[in-house]
Amino acid sequence: MVVATTLDNPNIADEFYGKRFGIEAMHKDWKSNAFEIEKTRVTDPKRIETLLIPIAFAYILCVLEGEKREETGDVRSPPKGKTRMTGLFLNGLRSISNHIRRATIEKFVIFIRNLLQPFFDAWKIPAFI
Repeated sequence: MVVATTLDNPNIADEFYGKRFGIEAMHKDWKSNAFEIEKTRVTDPKRIETLLIPIAFAYILCVLEGEKREETGDVRSPPKGKTRMTGLFLNGLRSISNHIRRATIEKFVIFIRNLLQPFFDAWKIPAFI
């Protein structure tokens, strides 16, 4: 494979190219898997920006929950060298959806707090919930 680049250091072009596949999966999730951005028909750049902020936050929460479920063994991680059949995002989205449907608001707040706790700890932020 040949990768053309304008980077000063062409040796890192492969590393950046590899990240492309994660970004494409994210775009698919945003466009069709869950958020269906294209169906909004929003064309004004400011409105698109306003729309993307909560979507990005929700996407991050879903991926974090998907990673957590994989790490705890609630969802099987793929064997070495194999790709996931269902991405971290969709696994996390399903988990969060189940919590919303089943839990009281108090339990859901605890769930979100636990999901965000690593950030609170790393950034030394007191819990806001």
